[in-house]
Amino acid sequence: MNPATPSGPALILVITGPHGAGKTRHAHRLTAALRARGMVAVAHHPAPPPKWCRNHWERALHYAYERLRELGGAPPGCVLVAARWDESTHLAATHAPPGMSDHLKDLAAYEAAHRSADVFRIFLDASEEVLDARLNRRAGAPQTDAEKAEA
Repeated sequence: MNPATPSGPALILVITGPHGAGKTRHAHRLTAALRARGMVAVAHHPAPPPKWCRNHWERALHYAYERLRELGGAPPGCVLVAARWDESTHLAATHAPPGMSDHLKDLAAYEAAHRSADVFRIFLDASEEVLDARLNRRAGAPQTDAEKAEA
């Protein structure tokens, strides 16, 4: 593990998985469980992008800024628990136009190269039936940060 920097976490735990797998719920519960064991833990959930964020690049920059802001404000030596991290930039790169895709990949690589804490990823998954049932219970409500920003 990398030593904690004076202004950042010692460890970043990222919970990732498909839409509806329970990433945010698990991140909050894991944060609470770590705190109950006497650890300094912080849950990260970025603010939705502003309405002016209309394309992949603007959204990726917004989330990169949110991650940087969280890292800078995290207590030294804490465990930061996130329900997504820089993989959102990688995902945006897969859906972006060719020129923008390269820039997004560069942004993701830059972030990875300049992190001061180790990142451990926890992948959540569930059967199609479970995911479908969860998403159907949410039907009609905005789910993604982009959908929430437009609502």
